Amino acid sequence: MKCLELFAGIGGFAASFPDLEIVKSVDVDLAAARVYRANFQHPSEVREISSLPLSWFNEIDADAWWMSPPCTPFSRRGSFQDLNDTRSEALLRLVDIVCE
Repeated sequence: MKCLELFAGIGGFAASFPDLEIVKSVDVDLAAARVYRANFQHPSEVREISSLPLSWFNEIDADAWWMSPPCTPFSRRGSFQDLNDTRSEALLRLVDIVCE
């Protein structure tokens, strides 16, 4: 199965499912991306997910999307700002993309 890994972090998903074909991973954190790239050979990008256009997703040949968005906006540490927290922008963008 071909999978797009969003909010990839240091690669917990890729490490947990080594038999999946990760066609691309994306995360905004440069330090996490360095760790990811040191451990995995598949294509990886450091990008703000909320800025990715629909055409970018259409070009990715993936059977499934895996995402581990930040939970801070929905927790005490994030003051329960939920969707009003700017850290939710990428998740909201993905909801829009799926609808499109």
